[in-house]
Amino acid sequence: MIDSRQRLISAATEPNLSIESGDPGIRKRAIRAAPDASTQDRLQLLTRGFADRDPRVRREAAEIAGTDTTLGECTIEQLSRQVGSDIDPACREAAAFAIGECGSPDEGRCLFGLIKNDDSSIAREAMFAAIGAIAVRHPGELDDDIDTVVRHSRHDKPAVRRRCIVALTAFDLDEARQAMLDALSDRDRYVRQTAEWILRD
Repeated sequence: MIDSRQRLISAATEPNLSIESGDPGIRKRAIRAAPDASTQDRLQLLTRGFADRDPRVRREAAEIAGTDTTLGECTIEQLSRQVGSDIDPACREAAAFAIGECGSPDEGRCLFGLIKNDDSSIAREAMFAAIGAIAVRHPGELDDDIDTVVRHSRHDKPAVRRRCIVALTAFDLDEARQAMLDALSDRDRYVRQTAEWILRD
């Protein structure tokens, strides 16, 4: 009988695919095989992936976690920690997008707290995308923090401003519509085009 450690190491679906390999490319492929493993083994693989020393492996773990809504609160907590503490902006970005797929309003409120201290525009952009996705699933639950979305829709990098304009569509508030109207005169033409496209509908 193969014990749980051996299942974790082999990842079951491909020969020589090991989460303990010295090659980060192989570890990344082992994480990618997680959806084909049992729930317990998926959790163990992703936990190892989140803690991997190579950012490519950590990012892969976040991306896989975002596609699997069956993994529960343990994985959501790991994703939240990654958004808040990973030194690699791309890993924080991937974890934020994953939270958007499966997070609750509590995770949304946590993202609001993290945004103000994150100096990476790609991470902030992903956090606002996640906030918008959560707000769509839970109408009204994040309304108290709309000022943060509005502020960044006016005073951030263009890509973040565009993402905020899209996120504002999830808020049925006057402040949201006003911010979208203001975006029609944004200095960046892609922000203006995003607002025009949204308001046209």
